[in-house]
Amino acid sequence: MNVEASLTQNIGAIGGVHVRSIVGDSPAFENADFLFGADSVVAELKSLDEDKILDEGVIQGASELYLQELPNDPTLPIIFGEVLTTTAGRSEAFARKIAALYEKPIKRMVEKANRQIKDTVAALNVPMARGLLIIANNRHSAIDPAHAHYLLQRVLRRQTYGSINAVVYMSAGQKVTLPGAQHPVDVFFELRRDRLPPVQPDFITKFREVWYRCLSQERGIDEYHEVQIDEGTLIQLENRTET
Repeated sequence: MNVEASLTQNIGAIGGVHVRSIVGDSPAFENADFLFGADSVVAELKSLDEDKILDEGVIQGASELYLQELPNDPTLPIIFGEVLTTTAGRSEAFARKIAALYEKPIKRMVEKANRQIKDTVAALNVPMARGLLIIANNRHSAIDPAHAHYLLQRVLRRQTYGSINAVVYMSAGQKVTLPGAQHPVDVFFELRRDRLPPVQPDFITKFREVWYRCLSQERGIDEYHEVQIDEGTLIQLENRTET
């Protein structure tokens, strides 16, 4: 799914424009992606297009953690060769160690987005604009929604990132399932920054509705049914790899 192109096509309905339509294709700074002038929001999109579950460094790190966990969990099978496994049913400590393998790239992504939003706010002379980081999981099957929620909270809690007022995480091309559910689901959640002015809730609502429209166009679905979930359900959501 081309997330940037789909959003660019649809955000006009809520007063949004692609920043390149203002600054051109070769600006003198690394720009954020979208401006929503009436809502005073500058947004940067980060699309997770690469499936890091296949990364050799991650595989090695996960294998080492698995070996360390074997003495603590007698239910873990002894594996020869490469097998795709999950942290479902394992200890919280083990799951957090596996999730932490992905923390550094998430941190770099947030740092870059913070710079892009800051520079774009200055270049467009919109000093009161709120910064929104949009993360669309397009293909990163290793980061389940609960892992994304945990990692983003962890990264944002450790640093100031003064140009990011809020973060939206949403599933895009990456398929998500809920055990026992009859149909695939999509995920959309917001993380607010406690010490910074918020992005207005009505804007987040408008943006979410536009994103549903993007998904409907991509998948040929006439309508979406929205359901709020609790943390217990969030943990149950699983990404699916392509077969």
